[in-house]
Amino acid sequence: MQIDMIEGNGNGEHEKVLSEAALVVNQYKAERERLKKIADEATAALEETKKQLLVTQLDNEVLKANLENKDNICEELRAEAAELRGIFANIAVMVGAYEIQLPVKKREPAP
Repeated sequence: MQIDMIEGNGNGEHEKVLSEAALVVNQYKAERERLKKIADEATAALEETKKQLLVTQLDNEVLKANLENKDNICEELRAEAAELRGIFANIAVMVGAYEIQLPVKKREPAP
């Protein structure tokens, strides 16, 4: 824009330039508000996602603790089963040494 247009030449150009400047300023303010609203919405969405992530992390920690508990129970049951196998093996040896016949039921074949 030329300086003489800003100063005007007496036939209303100065008012026209001021009017156009005001329009540009209003458009800038509207665009700034629109972008601020978008930024605020994005920030709110990120905060919500962050909260959901924290909840998911807590859920994962609970699930991990439950899984570790179940693993420990499984290990205890495996140890108990191994101990019972040993006991039954000893009983089988003792029964075999005395040649005692244990009654065994035969299974009927499935129809």
